[in-house]
Amino acid sequence: MRTYPAATVLFLFFLTFSRLLHFISSKPTGLSFRLIPRDSPESPLYPGNLTGLERIERMIKFSDFRAAYLESSSTPSATVDAERIVFTLLREGFYYIVQVGIGSPPLNVFLLMDTGGGLIWTQCQPCKNCYRQQFPIYNSVASSTYRKLPCDHPLCQGDNNLYKCVDQQCVYSVGYGGGGTTKGVASFESFRFATDSSSATTVDNIIFGCSNDNQNIQFASRGVISGILGLSSSPDSIVMQLSDVVDKRFSYCLVPFTDALMAPSIVKFGNDIPPLSGTVQATTFVPPPGSFYYHLSLIDISVGTRRSRSVTTTLARSRTVTNDLPGYDS
Repeated sequence: MRTYPAATVLFLFFLTFSRLLHFISSKPTGLSFRLIPRDSPESPLYPGNLTGLERIERMIKFSDFRAAYLESSSTPSATVDAERIVFTLLREGFYYIVQVGIGSPPLNVFLLMDTGGGLIWTQCQPCKNCYRQQFPIYNSVASSTYRKLPCDHPLCQGDNNLYKCVDQQCVYSVGYGGGGTTKGVASFESFRFATDSSSATTVDNIIFGCSNDNQNIQFASRGVISGILGLSSSPDSIVMQLSDVVDKRFSYCLVPFTDALMAPSIVKFGNDIPPLSGTVQATTFVPPPGSFYYHLSLIDISVGTRRSRSVTTTLARSRTVTNDLPGYDS
């Protein structure tokens, strides 16, 4: 019988990638906001009270779906042409949810956190094709701080296949496995990030996707997730957009998935990250050329006090949990 120890693992991301220059009118030296595990009672996707075994089985499933998503987005087939980037997007491939306020006045929306992608997007009115939501859809017309990204912005220039200028607008089109697509206009907006009901930080001029044409999106069935918050090292991710004020650093703790109540945790950026102390260690990520994933050199894996001793040195992309342990018998 397999045993899975409950442990909180601290992931520190120290990034050393080139930054994208842009303008932010609100410039905190740090930033923090809540991460909601999808199985938490506070999650809009809460599945109800699960047994320990059911939670373990779900984590294995999430890991498998996450691997499929990362694999599809890193292969040559991920790019079909200059007009559409194709990924396999499944709700089960994402484990953490973030609630942010978008616009002025802010409208709260739930976004899936994605450390493997950079694009930040949410459903956006006026809609061409929007799936039904239980909560109001963000309306760009109703926000006093909304504006479109100009075509001469660096994201809309050069060899970037995701964004391009059409009819004097910087637009994007992303295709997902199963025929899902999201299309819209790259834009600027104010984002409000909260750690609790009484503490919040507003950051202006965040570049995001105002997605007004969304079809066959897999996570649309529940009507509670509005889009995605990208945290990769891609220039359009929240990490790189804030790189000049948070020093390309972020940190968060993974809540033990065997914990029945799985309380939200906090993701911290820049100076909000506490200094390392005690037995906490940090591993520097390896930035392979042409990749926006977080890579590290995997030497070995231990489960409890037992080492697998069968993991070959490889580069592993960011994943919530992995159960791919060849040759390990527990």
